Amino acid sequence: MMDHDERGGTVFTLHAPDAEVVELTASFGGERERTLAMRRCGDGGWRLRIHPGLTCTRHRFRVDGRFLADRDSLDEV
Repeated sequence: MMDHDERGGTVFTLHAPDAEVVELTASFGGERERTLAMRRCGDGGWRLRIHPGLTCTRHRFRVDGRFLADRDSLDEV
């Protein structure tokens, strides 16, 4: 899931209580793709905030090394 915070950043969250590692792989304009580690938060959730001004055109989540299908993965942030 993705949302925007009050400071203009984009926040990605994923509920994966049994995961050891959760990452976000995203494209930031053109062909440039990066993988960023997400932080564990309470109740089995994971979170990552992208700073305002960064435009993410595609994203997908990777849990314990395996990519998940995400219905929002083609939405532009």
